[in-house]
Amino acid sequence: MEQILAAEAERAMKVQEVILQAMAKKVSWWQAAEILGISERTMRRWKFGFQTHGFRALFDTRKGKQSWKKVPAAEVKRVLSLYRVPFKYTNHLSSTNQIPLNAQTRLNVL
Repeated sequence: MEQILAAEAERAMKVQEVILQAMAKKVSWWQAAEILGISERTMRRWKFGFQTHGFRALFDTRKGKQSWKKVPAAEVKRVLSLYRVPFKYTNHLSSTNQIPLNAQTRLNVL
């Protein structure tokens, strides 16, 4: 976890340095965006966040959070075990076993 935090702090410092150069008019805002590999609109958002909230706004707050799309491992095991049983019509699997997944999600799991 320490390495992730160190890498994130390093990235935030790089962004801060580029924003400060743009504020000092050493580089233009579109050049600053190009240096960071982001769009001009994202650069304006980061600039506003930096001016409003300071250095803290440059950290990526999504790091370390669970994906809301992630299916629990127990549910994946249950679905896979049901698919291993010979079944004549797999389209009826969700209706007969109360699995709240659509057909595309079931195919992606397989």
